[in-house]
This record gives sequence, C-alpha cells and structure tokens, in this order.
Amino acid sequence: MTKHLKIPPGYEIREARMSDAQDIAYVHVTTWKTSYKGIVEQTYLDAISYDDRLALRKKILNENSGVHFVATFHSRVIAFYDAGSFRFHKNQKVTEKQLKHRNEAGEIYAIYILQEHQHQGVGRALFQLSKSKLKECGLTPYIAWVLKDNHQAIKFYENMGGELVDEVSVMIGNSQYIEIAYRFTS
Repeated sequence: MTKHLKIPPGYEIREARMSDAQDIAYVHVTTWKTSYKGIVEQTYLDAISYDDRLALRKKILNENSGVHFVATFHSRVIAFYDAGSFRFHKNQKVTEKQLKHRNEAGEIYAIYILQEHQHQGVGRALFQLSKSKLKECGLTPYIAWVLKDNHQAIKFYENMGGELVDEVSVMIGNSQYIEIAYRFTS
C-alpha cells in the first residue's frame, strides 16, 4: 500500500485490523501524553486510561465504518489515522449558525504518531493515502479539528492545504479549550 508514498525504509502503511487494537491504544495514550503536554491540563493527561482507549479502539474497529490506517516501523504500529462522516462532538459548544453552515461530508478524527517517529513523513503519507479513500467513500470535502494551542498540528494541516474555517469551544476533562477547524476539498 505504500509503494508510491514517500516514507523512509522500514515504514509501511496499511488498513487497521482488530489485531492492532492494543498497539493503537498504546499509541493513542502515549501521543496524548507527549503531544498535549503543556496544552491540556496535566491532571487530565495523567488520568488517561489505556484500558478505556483499548475498549474504544475495539469498538471503533468492530463497527467497521470510516477510514482507519496504521503506520508501522519494522512491523510495529507507531501511528494511526481515523476518519469518517462529519459530526459535531458532544464536548464541543456549537452555535445554531455553525450547525447550519458546516456542510463537510467527512472528518479526520485522528492522526497520532509516536514522538520518536514524527518528522519522518509518516503523517504526510497517512494524509495523502487517506485523501483518495475519503473521496472513494463520498466523504469530501472534509474537516479536521485541532486545538488552537497545538502549533505543530496547525502547521501540519496548513502544509497539507487546509483552509481555516471555524472555531469552537471544547471541553476536555474539566477545562475549556478552543478548537479550530481546517477544511480540505480534495
């Protein structure tokens, strides 16, 4: 699946399988604790549960809807990507105007890469591979939400051609944050 993608030797990207659930949960917990340090309240990060993320991952993979990829390095899962139908999330504060004007078909829910594998082209490759899959599933245009203080993710989505189109307040744990939305048309 990665023949035409520009990633270093040893890396591969493929569709996620149920047997990846434990590894994806590990990547999810680990990347939250490293990527959101200093952005999200530390008490929330300290309380993230591997078991909760594993149960969520099994549910996601069992539902078999959306787009789910993993990136591996020498056969070990080091990143994952999830996308599906656009929806506002229960922890987002949304206005009536936003409900009426957000007309994207799809949404990137997650791109998480272990810190030691970032800046290798894995995120770009996951994103590029998913573009055709989202189009094939009728999920274009699509949107990606990112915390306003997550400058690394903002730079990534801007480099991928995203257009800043919206902002919402989001509740994570007991604190409010601002999320911004990037829109992609292809």
